[in-house]
Formats: sequence, C-alpha cells, structure tokens
Amino acid sequence: MRFARQVHSIFLMMVLLPATLSLAASAQEEGKPAEALPEAEAVLGRLSGFTAGLDRFRAEATMLLNLEMAGEKRQVTATYVLAAEKPNKLWFRSFQDEHELLVVSDGAQLYTHISDISGIDKYRVADAPATLEETLPAAMRELRPDRMVWLFHAFFQKDPAAELTKGVRGTEYLGREDVDGKTCDHVRFSYPDHEWNLWIEVGDSPFLWKTAAVTSSENAADMRVEERVAFTAWAAGVEHPARQFVFAPPESAEKVTSFFARPTPRASEASHPLLGKPAPDFTLGLLNGGTLDLAQHKKENDIVVLDFWATWCPPCRRAMPLIAAISDEYKGKGVKIYFVNQGESENTVRTFLKSAGLNIAVAMDEDGAIGDELYKAVSIPQTVLIGKDGVVEVVHTGIFPGFDAQLRGELDALIEGKKLAGGA
Repeated sequence: MRFARQVHSIFLMMVLLPATLSLAASAQEEGKPAEALPEAEAVLGRLSGFTAGLDRFRAEATMLLNLEMAGEKRQVTATYVLAAEKPNKLWFRSFQDEHELLVVSDGAQLYTHISDISGIDKYRVADAPATLEETLPAAMRELRPDRMVWLFHAFFQKDPAAELTKGVRGTEYLGREDVDGKTCDHVRFSYPDHEWNLWIEVGDSPFLWKTAAVTSSENAADMRVEERVAFTAWAAGVEHPARQFVFAPPESAEKVTSFFARPTPRASEASHPLLGKPAPDFTLGLLNGGTLDLAQHKKENDIVVLDFWATWCPPCRRAMPLIAAISDEYKGKGVKIYFVNQGESENTVRTFLKSAGLNIAVAMDEDGAIGDELYKAVSIPQTVLIGKDGVVEVVHTGIFPGFDAQLRGELDALIEGKKLAGGA
C-alpha cells in the first residue's frame, strides 16, 4: 500500500500540479540553441520532415522513472498510447499504476479526463482547436505536462526539430547503434543541467524509438530522476476505426469546468471510512523526543491534526510549509498539529527538515502501520482533522488551490464546536 501512495504522489507531480510553464517550454529551458553538428542536423531534419508529413499515425511508449531522494529509491512506470489524425482528431492516454489521463478530440469537442486510485474522477469539455498543433496545450490547461506530452506536442508542429531543440545549448551526433533490432542514429541534446539522448531509426521511416535523460529537481537538491522511454510501436498512415475518437464519460465521472475547483469534498474524502467515527488511538515517538499519545489529547479535548507524509512525496513537500504556518498561528487555541512520517529513517527526515527549514512536530510511523492500517492513508499527503470529542471530522487527500485557507476555516469551525463530518 505504501508503494501505491508513492506512485500516486509521483502522478500528482507529473500531471495534477497546477501548471506554471507553457507546454512548449515545460521540458526545456529558454536559451539560444548552439549550432548542431552537420550529422545531427541531418538526422533531426529527417525526423522533422517525416513526422510533419504524417496525416495520421499511432504510437505507444513506456517510460521508466528511477527516482532517488535523501537515500530513498523508487521506480515508477508509465505507459502512453496516442492516435492522431489531421486536422484535429486525437486520442491520447497516459497510465501509471491506477492513475490515468485521457485526452480525446473528436474534431468538434475536446475532452480531458483524469482519474486515480484516490477517488479523483473528473472530465472537462471544450471546443476542439482547429489543428493538432493546438490540441494538447488546450487539453493540458491547468495541468503540468510531462516530457512525453511535450514530445508528442512537438511531433504535431510544422517544424518538429525546431520545437525539440528549444533551449538546447548543444547537439551531438554519437553514431549508429542497435535498438531492439533497429539501426538508429544517436543524438544528444545538452542543457545547462542535464543531457537528453534520442535514438532515431535510419532509413525512410525515421521513427524515434528511445530516449534517456538524467535530471535533478529544482525544489530538492538531493533529488535525482533517471528517465528512460522506449517506444514499443509506431504506425504511419494507419486507418483509425470510427470509434477511436469517441469519448464516453464513465458514469462515476464528474463533469467540471476546472479540475481544481473544490465546491464540495472529493469522493475519496467524503467517503473516507473514518469520517464521522472515533479516531483510532495510537502512540508514536516524536523525532525530537517525547510521544504523540492521541488518547491523552482526547482527554484534554484538543483538536488534533495529523498530516501523513514522506520526503519522496512532492505534494507532501508543498503542503508542509502551509500546515506548519497554521500550526504556529493556532498555538494556544487548543489545536495540536503533528506530521506523521511514513516509514522513513530519522536521518532521512532530519536531512529533509533541515534543507526545507521546517521546525515541526514529527511523529515517526516507522513501519507505516498507523497510516496504512489505522488511518487508511491510501495516498499521501492525507490530512486528518479530529474534533474535541475525538471524532474524525475532515479528511483531505493531496493539496489544492486554497488548501491552507480551507484548513483555517475548518479549524475555526471546530474551535467553535461545530460538526463537519458529512457536511453537518
């Protein structure tokens, strides 16, 4: 179960975080491209001319991410399937464990559907752009595209090579190599902080069959991500069946105008098994000494906030400073806030807290049993609000725009003695 939480957090990092970059720049840094060597320029020219000339095609790929942070290692696999037909029909699906992004343009309407194991199940509808060049940027509005989304977007451009080399400081041709029985030209792009390698098939059908890169996070100096992509299928000029570009929303899906509007709790929160029930008692040691004894807090009629988190979880790291600020604000108001770490070593947690500049009360759930078994934290961050009577009143999963403001409002209501579970 803990691995499912890790994958969920990586999915949030890759797809669900509010976008701060344009699609074209999401995998690149702005800068004047260095002049490519003639061999590399020729390879990219062949790829660009061939890809831009495709009226319809289908591609399948698998991305393997090896992540390392503060000595902890994780591996995540994502799959991608794309079918495209000019001028503006598209079917694109990315899938990672139990988490899916689906984009469908039938030529008239553009549908974007997101769903995952935590209970998110939403779709958005808009007018379809006139061309494939505009389709993915329109679909990814509010969402942060990963490199694969940007790569497919590049293939739709009139000059894919120009899009691929945005921000590149240097381009090298490294010769020919075998990739699963196909002879490919190996080209390397250099950026200020990483290199990106591409293997492009030799011949009349210069498909891209493999990419590889190693990058580091701007938000965590000790985070390293190794990314490998293998294209498992390409088909040019394929006749797509009529049903290929039809979107039928699942019965469970909620139609929304914004993925981040939160007028009501998400399904996963409203249906959490502990909501409205007595919070399970437990005792955990604190990182800096002492214990978290929930039963004792109940006796003292404290309002308790439990934030289940881990250092490898990007949404957790975004939420923690917000909750820490609230912890400082509500001291002396009968509110106790604890950050319950899930299964990491003391050294890992101390290193992270120091780098993040956080001075907070951390409880060490060393085997993850409190989160996994008692508090059903299928995904993290999970923030649990327990009222003065010891009842679980609110459960939040993930982080969303206005998270801290909503949390303050909920704490104020609990301080006044109001009941929140079930919207009461």
